[in-house]
Amino acid sequence: MIIKDVGFLIAFWGGFSSFFTLWQLCLMQITPFFLAFTIGLYLIEDNSELRTTSSSLSTLILACAGYILGFSIVFALMGTSGWGAASYIVYNIDDFRTVAAVYITIIALLMALYNFYGSRAHSLDKLRMHADATLLGRVSLFRILYLPVGLLLGASFALAYSPCIPPVMSDIMNFAGKPGNAHKGFHLLTVYGFGVTLAFSITGSALAILVGYFTERRSVKVTIAYLSSGTLFLMALLIFTDLMIRYKSFLVGLVLD
Repeated sequence: MIIKDVGFLIAFWGGFSSFFTLWQLCLMQITPFFLAFTIGLYLIEDNSELRTTSSSLSTLILACAGYILGFSIVFALMGTSGWGAASYIVYNIDDFRTVAAVYITIIALLMALYNFYGSRAHSLDKLRMHADATLLGRVSLFRILYLPVGLLLGASFALAYSPCIPPVMSDIMNFAGKPGNAHKGFHLLTVYGFGVTLAFSITGSALAILVGYFTERRSVKVTIAYLSSGTLFLMALLIFTDLMIRYKSFLVGLVLD
């Protein structure tokens, strides 16, 4: 078997373009859940009286940046078979996925609670009266926490994901499979994962902003945000019950059949 040395630009484009091709059928295993997260997060932030459109967008950017980093690193670790870390993760994948499902459940619950209380803040005039510069400063400070939140969510999605092997990814994994190539192979897979998740983030952010822009009624935004939380709960349930792979097979079968 001929092992190709793939360049970083090809690795990035292979990952990024896969989101917009037929390989999306494989990514659909996690695509709707990530889109639900971005839409829900943006609308929840947008519904809060202590937020502005710019702060909602910055929150979304921080969460997506963390997601890109977390997904790319874990995705690369799992694919670099020449490293012991990959073998350890694959050997204990059930335990790692259980932890991922627990974390996703926590995020879904926090989103639902934040949506519940945030949607009622607008009716409390005293809250608006006391939203002074100090309080807003604290809100801005806590916003940075969305970076590690997104990072752990990205890692959880990578653990739950069972990828198909597009041609570029196949070349990278074959290259990374040799112990002598493990270091570069890891970086190539990280760049590939960066390309995939950048496409995720651009699409998710654009969709979230569009939904927020065209949804004027607060009650509708609150309902959509609850549905987004529920979608994340569904993902956690699929992982807990080990039905994630069957769900992926069902999606692929819709086209192949």
